[in-house]
Amino acid sequence: MGGQVPLGYEPDGRSLKIVEDEAETVRRIFDLYLQLGSIYEVRQAASDLGLRTKGRPRLGAKKYSNGRKGNAKGGRGRPDGSGVYQDAEDGAAPSVIGPAPFGATNIYYILTNPVYAGRIRHRALTHEGNHPAIIDSATWDLVQEQLAASAARQRGVSNYTKISPLAGKLIDDTGDRFTPSHSNKNDARLRYYISNRLISGKKQDEATMDRGWRLPAPMLESQLGNAIVRHLIDRLPIDLSVSPSVGEMEQVQRRLETMASHTEHHLPALLKSIERATITQGKIDVMLIDQWIAEMLDVHLDWINPDALAFTTGFQYRKRGVETKLIIGAGPVKSRDEVLIRNVAKAQQYYDAIKQGKSFEEIAKNEGLSTRRVMQIIDLAFLAPTIVQSIVTGEQPMGLTTKWLSNNPMPSDWLAQRQIMTTL
Repeated sequence: MGGQVPLGYEPDGRSLKIVEDEAETVRRIFDLYLQLGSIYEVRQAASDLGLRTKGRPRLGAKKYSNGRKGNAKGGRGRPDGSGVYQDAEDGAAPSVIGPAPFGATNIYYILTNPVYAGRIRHRALTHEGNHPAIIDSATWDLVQEQLAASAARQRGVSNYTKISPLAGKLIDDTGDRFTPSHSNKNDARLRYYISNRLISGKKQDEATMDRGWRLPAPMLESQLGNAIVRHLIDRLPIDLSVSPSVGEMEQVQRRLETMASHTEHHLPALLKSIERATITQGKIDVMLIDQWIAEMLDVHLDWINPDALAFTTGFQYRKRGVETKLIIGAGPVKSRDEVLIRNVAKAQQYYDAIKQGKSFEEIAKNEGLSTRRVMQIIDLAFLAPTIVQSIVTGEQPMGLTTKWLSNNPMPSDWLAQRQIMTTL
């Protein structure tokens, strides 16, 4: 691999090996681009974070070769053991340039260099390389898609629907990131955010794999946007501002009311304001970026109280067949699960038949089911009356489904059942 060695790598025979501290800089740049969507904003953020380019030899500098010194114009330069040039002696000009703040060209080069995805480019074609990747394929492909969409927008074409605005912002309680993904069905593009461990190919134990997520992107994005507006409205009269004035408070109140009425219109800005959202069963912890909140509300950054920008909101997830439903917020959820209601009624019917002397095999034959299925469903006849009532009225936890109950037989004690319900 000829030319300058990319940031994050150093030579290793005929291949490259990762330099971890430099590789972390590369990962931060990819994350920043997925968050900010602009190379110029990434340049500013990288500068604020103190990220720096890799040093490179000054034009005309030569390396040691076969134990002999090389030279550089205007003075002698000496590389250290890794081939990096040190400053020249005798007051001559340094023979190495950098490290230096990233420019837009540096950032674009990193974002479009297939080396970071474990690939190499030869003319117009890209091939798999024999060096390790710093960026996983899903992230690399998403960045290329977002770069292309950004270029199209600059030509006057809107491609917002092709971008996953929460990319790089979502993690779960294990620290695993969510990776944007999509599928095509009936010529429609369906977007998702998926736990990275479910698609990365990494070996996981069965318990960990059960905790992976596959969340519908539009529903998640829309409800998170609504949750942000609700939080800001709730905190405005309390402590959203560190130096409130009546005029500014009224102005911000009007802006938030407009956002609440037209959330979809303001959704890109709302999602851009998220620094991190941590998803666990039952809640989402959200951290907002003060700079983007101030810009969105049209107030000075000093007006915003950073302590008011972290909040927790309810999160309920239900998957029934091919349908997935999310509820983000603390309000009560009323959603009748007709399948579960029907199965509870069937369970009562099967239990009555057992009391009349019929066997499981006879019931299964009459119902056209397996004996095992009849035994699974009949367990629902022993649910606590308060749980049955919540199922009938649609007030049961979203995690309480026929499938969940089939895989998690309930204890006979009704108090223990109700305690389990509080964890779903």
